[in-house]
Amino acid sequence: MSINENGGIKLDTGKPKLSKMLNGFCEPLSEVSRIYNHGGNKYGWENWRLVEEDRYKDAAIRHLLEIIKGYDYNEEVDKDGNPSTYYHAAQLAWNAMALCYFAIKRNGENLNG
Repeated sequence: MSINENGGIKLDTGKPKLSKMLNGFCEPLSEVSRIYNHGGNKYGWENWRLVEEDRYKDAAIRHLLEIIKGYDYNEEVDKDGNPSTYYHAAQLAWNAMALCYFAIKRNGENLNG
């Protein structure tokens, strides 16, 4: 429980401080959002939920290997010939988030209570 200077009480002890995470990771989260937007525009906004989990595992491993080899980003060209550049770490994070989503759905919303 926390009490502010006006005497306001909030029972949020132990809850995630999401605003602090957002402040600390603005740029990386923006990059992951670019990946999500690219996929949403290309395949449909909810299509990612219909893809097999193993595809995300494979993609995560591919991007991790590119990072290990020393490559920060890759350039893609869409069907219209427009280039776009994405960080491998952001693509790895996107795939990890998809895998986390599936794990949460399999095991329940909150493992700790």
